[in-house]
Amino acid sequence: EIVGSNLAFSFALFPLFHSPQIDTNYLSLSLSRPSPSKSHPSILCTRQCRCSESAISWAKICRLGLAKDQKKNISEMQMPPPIAIPPVPTEIYLQHTSVQHRPKLILIGDSITEQGSSHAHGWVTDLSIRYSRRVDVINRGMNGYNSRWGLACLPLILEEILGPSDYNFYNDLDASTQGYDERNGTNLDDQQKIAQNRKCPTVNEQKPLKQAITSHPHPQYTFLIGYGANDSCLESGAHSRHHVPVEEYFSNLKQMAELVQSWKGPSISGGIAVGLITPPPCDTDIQSKSRDNENVTRLYAEECIKLANELGVPVVDLWNGMQLPIRVDDTLSDERVEKEEEEFVKKYKWKSLYLSDGLHLTPMGNYRMYQLVVEILDRPRDESDVCGSVPVSSVFGLGLGLKVTDLPRHYPDQKLVNAENPSETIRANLQAELSDNSSLVHKSES
Repeated sequence: EIVGSNLAFSFALFPLFHSPQIDTNYLSLSLSRPSPSKSHPSILCTRQCRCSESAISWAKICRLGLAKDQKKNISEMQMPPPIAIPPVPTEIYLQHTSVQHRPKLILIGDSITEQGSSHAHGWVTDLSIRYSRRVDVINRGMNGYNSRWGLACLPLILEEILGPSDYNFYNDLDASTQGYDERNGTNLDDQQKIAQNRKCPTVNEQKPLKQAITSHPHPQYTFLIGYGANDSCLESGAHSRHHVPVEEYFSNLKQMAELVQSWKGPSISGGIAVGLITPPPCDTDIQSKSRDNENVTRLYAEECIKLANELGVPVVDLWNGMQLPIRVDDTLSDERVEKEEEEFVKKYKWKSLYLSDGLHLTPMGNYRMYQLVVEILDRPRDESDVCGSVPVSSVFGLGLGLKVTDLPRHYPDQKLVNAENPSETIRANLQAELSDNSSLVHKSES
């Protein structure tokens, strides 16, 4: 909702008057964050604006920073470092460009995802900055949603982004709502019947991703699916309407991953990659009326990891990653790993540092999630092993192959554009790129 003819003036006011409704791509113009200060420590929206109740609630949470009973002044909150685009050598920066369709990173989930782009310190905002001019980051998070509701919406999201498929959403909608009033929700048998109607291929039936490579060295569509924060609400707790049994949660995630992988839209030309995100940990003391971190949320995180191993897809282990350090060396002894974990727990009190209300993320919590997601995005994917032969639980297992320094910037650098005839520059780049990619396809086929 920033309005003004002077763009520079608008961005000068951006930290103080940012609205949660601003598009993520708009946020990508801000390549760094202002340092926090006592004059505006929260740098988030506190004004009255025309936004939804959830957005207003989130602005209040971020302004407070921590739960009321923690009594911590927001000016003392630890703030994350600025996000910058990783540098590359000058020659590569100028020459490594593309005029083909820009890859898309689609993030699907609940409020942890939605709120990731609702303020200047969101993890999705950070990704938009990191992938500026390289990947379009699309946020399809919906606060309060569980995997059952997400599964119902997924066909419409895929149709919007990938184009229509032979899958009939409305027929499935009728099938999924039969007997709903009687049972107050679809049970697992109904979900399995719906999956059969979709005719989703099993993992064994899926073709290796290398067969789908055409003119793109990177996946054109990368989906990260993260549910569980609401599914894991206590069945008899304050938010029981959001609860989904863990068995159905597993089934829902599996159907979503398979539906994405099997979608045959007209715009798909460069392959689809899928990854999962576990639910984050929660503070049971604060969320005691609705959640239990160790006894319940942990089970959902474990099922998510189990499914990722079964399907052979990458997984962002948010539940462990926010409580333990990221492992970068697979050769460390168990004693060294245990020592590092103890030091991490002692240094980072994750409940107060990462959680604003016992569930949603503070600026530092968003930054931690950004680190965990980037670790999976940067890791290369092995197309020959996409059907499950690589154990995802391995420290250096499957990734999504979107390392930012390997991706081309889109459209020629301004220094290389023919000032008098820019169309000639674009045509020349396109012809050269198609010729190079044609060689790549022939090589992969052989």
